[in-house]
Amino acid sequence: MQIIWIGSTKPDSLASLNAMYLKRLAAFVKIQITELQTRKISNSSDSSVREDELLLRKSLLRERRHVVLLSEEGVHRNSREFATWLERSLVLHGNKLTFVLGGAFGFGPELKAESAEIISLSPLTFSHQLARLVLLEQLYRAFTIIHNHPYHND
Repeated sequence: MQIIWIGSTKPDSLASLNAMYLKRLAAFVKIQITELQTRKISNSSDSSVREDELLLRKSLLRERRHVVLLSEEGVHRNSREFATWLERSLVLHGNKLTFVLGGAFGFGPELKAESAEIISLSPLTFSHQLARLVLLEQLYRAFTIIHNHPYHND
């Protein structure tokens, strides 16, 4: 499984929590984190955003990844539904399953059209810094549900 996100995680408290969940997830799955560099931009129409997204699209298509974008406009699932979806997705796509968290300006229409799925972590909008933590926690929760671990019921 791969997770691609924009930029590094700040502040250190969030980075520490991300590391904790990645360590817990290692008992269930191997996760490759890819951090894409951010650019200082003034608005979402900046051509550098489009260039970065084009490079990402080419890379994902070349590798034949099963791309799942995370966006508030995606499909909503509760934790048990997400666990069922994740288990099925791993059977079908294995290590080709790739979650992509966008930056401040989200995703362009081309990447949305080429992705296999778009899912939502919540109807609320989170900063991309916080969305990383929510994704990692929900992945861990999903694996504990799949493996009947008591974490979900704590």
